[in-house]
Amino acid sequence: MDRAIQAVLDEGLRMRGTQRDLFGVQGLAKHRRTVFGRAGAPCPRCTTPVSHQRIGARNTYWCASCQPLTSAPEVPAQSTLL
Repeated sequence: MDRAIQAVLDEGLRMRGTQRDLFGVQGLAKHRRTVFGRAGAPCPRCTTPVSHQRIGARNTYWCASCQPLTSAPEVPAQSTLL
């Protein structure tokens, strides 16, 4: 799995991602977007409708069947300095 993650990251860097850079040059990796921007459309793998949520200022798209929510690790409460 470690090699697979590294391969995907390397490919994304080689293709300059999917967005425009600071000079307006469009990245070439858009072919790897299988669910991005497809809220409500069927997942290409299992046909479950693609979910969407805005988190902060970012849009997040996922298939609830192929990418199920797992319990997140607990984050300790921040203490306030008096």
